[in-house]
Amino acid sequence: MTTAPTPLKGDALYAALAASAPFSVWRLGGAGLAVRTPETLLYVDPFLAPQGSEGWVRQQPRIVDSLPPADLILATHEHGDHTDPVALTPQAREGSGLFASLEACVRIARDAGFPAERTRILQPDDSFQQDDLTITALKAIDAEIEDELAYLIHDRSSGTTVYHGGDSSMSSQFDLVGRQHRIDVCCLSVGLESDGFQYYLSPEDSIRAARMLGARVLIPLHWDLWTKNGFPASRWEPIIATTTDPQIVLLPPGGRWLPG
Repeated sequence: MTTAPTPLKGDALYAALAASAPFSVWRLGGAGLAVRTPETLLYVDPFLAPQGSEGWVRQQPRIVDSLPPADLILATHEHGDHTDPVALTPQAREGSGLFASLEACVRIARDAGFPAERTRILQPDDSFQQDDLTITALKAIDAEIEDELAYLIHDRSSGTTVYHGGDSSMSSQFDLVGRQHRIDVCCLSVGLESDGFQYYLSPEDSIRAARMLGARVLIPLHWDLWTKNGFPASRWEPIIATTTDPQIVLLPPGGRWLPG
């Protein structure tokens, strides 16, 4: 098991994300990620609301009150911890970046203040470039919600490809994507069963999914956010004691992953 260097929070995290830097992946908490490159600041599913919907209580407080304006924001689906008006409203007001996602998510972004010309509706298999990044939207299979996207984020300078699976459930879709694309890092939502339902991948299934994707690195998401289905870091230890494929990086909120 690999743990990332000391994480940042507050003003220090804000400054690090705002500064141009070589390709890196930052965990924002929940399923949120920031991707920083010399030319681009990208967010996927940023979540800054102090609480979730009814019954979903944060055990992990947010690590920053606001985020520097992004060039691009992606959302995997319309749940409030993935398309969060608290995170989106200042991005709409203070930034000039694009919000891109499914139509339901775009409606939320527009309600948060994004003008129509700064939004883009995506469908599975859509692909576009944002400065030095290539973004590909993929179909995600989620037992809880019908329409959801996963994303491939390819940094053309380093050649690194990151897969963000949203709240994907275990399915053969991972194998299909792995056969069609080369993936270096996969970021997958993980949690325990709650209320008789498996909302995210189990820890064991996240490792199987990473292998199906062909990813050499797994960054688990979501597992430390909610009291409802979260769990302590010690829960990983017996699962990954002998795991070398993939490399598991328990990236704390505010932590950074670098390729190589």
